[in-house]
Amino acid sequence: MRHTGKHLRVRIFFLLTALVFSASSQEKIFDWSAVPDLFPGIKHVFVDTDKPRPLKINVIRIDLTRKDLRFMTVKRDPDWGKPMPDFPELPIRTKRITVPDFMENALKQGIAMEVAVNSTPWSPWRKPWTHTYAAKTGLLISDGEQVSENNGRPVFLITDKGEFQIRKVKPDEDLSHIRLAVAGFSIILENGRTMGTKNLAPRTAYGLSENSHYMIIMTVDGRMKHISEGAGTKELGEWMREYGSAVAINMDGGGSTTLFVADGKGGTRRLTTSRFYRKVAAPLGIFRIREDSKNPAGE
Repeated sequence: MRHTGKHLRVRIFFLLTALVFSASSQEKIFDWSAVPDLFPGIKHVFVDTDKPRPLKINVIRIDLTRKDLRFMTVKRDPDWGKPMPDFPELPIRTKRITVPDFMENALKQGIAMEVAVNSTPWSPWRKPWTHTYAAKTGLLISDGEQVSENNGRPVFLITDKGEFQIRKVKPDEDLSHIRLAVAGFSIILENGRTMGTKNLAPRTAYGLSENSHYMIIMTVDGRMKHISEGAGTKELGEWMREYGSAVAINMDGGGSTTLFVADGKGGTRRLTTSRFYRKVAAPLGIFRIREDSKNPAGE
């Protein structure tokens, strides 16, 4: 049978499509069913592997259908809008805080926080990297109040109807329906496709399952030779897909990557390997309320 160039291109297209579909259908997907709950509706997996290099990875999966779980981040600093004392060209948005301090402060206030992790990048980012305040975080919304401006980077957000989304927010979008938002750097998994760079570093990623039933939080330790050497963002997207994410966002990483959980005794427990805790612009916390509480989603 003779094929024209057009027909041949069509046959090649369908052949490649079939190969891609076959490969994606064989993609290894982690089975969470055998993993016991760390807390009700919250599971944790620790991955200690030497392939493709030494890696220590923590994965948290949160059941977003539970009515007793809420999310929170930092609020506006009391000096919000004033020039930074050591960087007056930037307005104060938040006061930087470590993830464990954020969690411990919540516990002292009677907030039953069970997971805390770093989230958004920020400015200024100049030596000695010890500025007290943060700005230019990308869209940051806490309990319905806008803390920092949208800069076009994708965000993890929760609407006032309790919908969880990872996407870019339009410059002219009405923000009144958003209860919580934290920005990352870039989308690393979408429509089955991973994207990003290969440079190795400590990483933090957030993801949502196909139906937004689950949220996946992943941290990858890095810059520790022979212990955990980090991942590229494309590889991070592949890990996120394996653990159930349909869409994922690369959050602030490097020395900011920090993950803590409640220790069950009123204190905190570190999951990431590094004992260095950078003060970050806006940690994200997941806490539990009584099921009869009327607090809105994301508060």
